[in-house]
Formats: sequence, structure tokens, C-alpha cells
Amino acid sequence: MNLQSAGQLADVITSAVTILTLVYLALQIRANTASQRVDSARASQAQTGTYVGILAQCKENSRVFRVGLDDISALDADEQYQFFFLFGLIAAGAAHTYKEHKLKMIDEDDFQRQIRTPVEWLKTPGGRIFWQINSASFANDFAQLIEKRLAA
Repeated sequence: MNLQSAGQLADVITSAVTILTLVYLALQIRANTASQRVDSARASQAQTGTYVGILAQCKENSRVFRVGLDDISALDADEQYQFFFLFGLIAAGAAHTYKEHKLKMIDEDDFQRQIRTPVEWLKTPGGRIFWQINSASFANDFAQLIEKRLAA
């Protein structure tokens, strides 16, 4: 084998190793992406669990939220703040879930399931007041999604 043949053989081996490396990296990226999607879905479910826990563990939080949804004027000033903070936590969780969905980290079914209840609560009298006061503090695309759902 002469030097030119050896050089050509080295080029072929280098090309094959490069292709195998790229295939390996593509498989690793795919596996990492799948893992990140699972983690994102878990994080969104954990957020839902957080606000459900806050409402379920404390009778007073439950009462304030329930009354606030129906008639925020039935709450005193401190309870109204409490209602807005509770609703803010829920709306922020929904906004985060929407962002993860846009990044394709949460699939459509999980997204629809996780946003359904917050949107229904936004349709209540207290939810609409919360949204009127606070909608500008959310990203425009999320606010537009909520507006569309509220109009439906």
C-alpha cells in the first residue's frame, strides 16, 4: 500500500467515525429531549399540586378563594388581597404551563388538562376581576390565549 492509498483509507475511516459520532450525538439529544419533556410535565403537575395543596390544606384559604370566585366584594380588604395572591399563584402556574407547551416540552393533551381549571375559574365573577386587574402582568401571547378562552 502506498502513501496515497493510506491517505484515502484514513479519509474513509475519518468520515465513517464522524458519521457514527453524529448518529450517537443525535440519539443522545433525542433521549435528553424526551427526559426534559418528562421533567417539564412533572414540574407543571407539581405546580398544580402546590396550589391545590394551598387551597385544600387550609379551610380559610379555601373559603376565601371560593367566596372570592363568586363575589369578591363579600371579602374584607385583607381577604381580597389573599384572594388575589392565591389566584396569582394559579395564573402564574398556568402561564408557565403555557410557556412549556409553546416550547413543546408539554404535549397538547397535558396542556389542555392543566389549563382547563384555571380558565374555568377565570370565567367566574371574581376571576374576571382578577384578570381585568392583572392581565397586563402576563406575556401577551398567554393573555391573548386567555382572552380567547374567556370569550368562547
